[in-house]
Amino acid sequence: MKKWDVILINVSFVDGSGTKPRPVLILSPDESLNSDQDFLVSYITSNITRLSPYDLAIDRLHYEFLDTGLRVTSALRINKINLLSKTLFIRKLGFFGPRLQQDTNALLRKFFHL
Repeated sequence: MKKWDVILINVSFVDGSGTKPRPVLILSPDESLNSDQDFLVSYITSNITRLSPYDLAIDRLHYEFLDTGLRVTSALRINKINLLSKTLFIRKLGFFGPRLQQDTNALLRKFFHL
């Protein structure tokens, strides 16, 4: 695992009744991933009907879309960041290419007012 990887993790239901695999983008720096037991991620959703100003649309026609490993047009939710245990990792789907990385960084700066 490394920064900019799109991975599947097990996400617990709010009521604790089970888990469901969900895609996330790893935001943690590689140095942190090598030493820590957890990682910082941003959730990815296929529900693009209600995009917020902090969502990055990842259209299936985007030239880097195939690299992500996602199956359908999706959105990266910059305002849905979480620190999770590496034990939730299922498998790697793909990665964000240079343009998606640049767009993600721009949204992170906007969200955190950097």
